[in-house]
Amino acid sequence: MEALQGPEAKPQGRDSGPNVLFVHDGREHLVALERSLRVQGVGFNRVRDCQEALEALEGGPVPLVVFTDTRLPDGTFEDILGLAAKARQAVSVLVASEVGNIRLYQEAIEHGAFDFLTPNIESRQFRFVFASASSDAQERRAKATAMTQSHKKPA
Repeated sequence: MEALQGPEAKPQGRDSGPNVLFVHDGREHLVALERSLRVQGVGFNRVRDCQEALEALEGGPVPLVVFTDTRLPDGTFEDILGLAAKARQAVSVLVASEVGNIRLYQEAIEHGAFDFLTPNIESRQFRFVFASASSDAQERRAKATAMTQSHKKPA
């Protein structure tokens, strides 16, 4: 797993780690999204395939947002959506495609993606989608924590 941070990103502690995971094998449309986050000072990790994504989701802090390519060396975005759904904490998944394709868009949303991104996304729109995805995961985590705490019985 490759940890990447922008020049203004705050160092990530061992327990916190970056709140973003990219899953792709070097595809330019996702590298461009990484550059955009780096400029914003957002730290992230990158893995190449589903197996490495599984290890990242199970082995350390669960990221708030996962960006995944539609095609991976050992699977597809559907596999990543399945892994994210099984994560210990809520994760928002953004599926990125190198082309606009309504069928892929529909499949991604139907399988639980937060949104579907194409290379022509404007910077302002990208920042909004990323912030919304992060906020969504944080809210779902807060609700899960509240539910867990409300079910605990006093000793």
